[in-house]
Amino acid sequence: MGPPLGVDKDFWGSYPAAFSPWAHTAITGLLSAPLELRGYYSQSAKAGHKYRYQYFIYEPELEPGLPAQQLQELQTKNIRLIYVERRLGIPGTVLVTVLGYDGTWRKL
Repeated sequence: MGPPLGVDKDFWGSYPAAFSPWAHTAITGLLSAPLELRGYYSQSAKAGHKYRYQYFIYEPELEPGLPAQQLQELQTKNIRLIYVERRLGIPGTVLVTVLGYDGTWRKL
């Protein structure tokens, strides 16, 4: 089985590392209730060199059926996008940054 359609080989002639599709992400501690993402466009991921680096982008606003209360809470907290960077070689290295509706990035 080859790569997904539309994925080209990289500079070295191999296909870029990617995660297998997953169906569900639960983000806790950010809102009053867990943020459940299941949509294709609301959650994205990419792996870096030998999966030592992992990058995740969550866009709750793109989640079909997102409860209005959670959307309102995200807007009140000025959270439009959640970016997570995880480095597996360094224990405890997880960086979480959010992009606000005002266009500014801030670390959590």
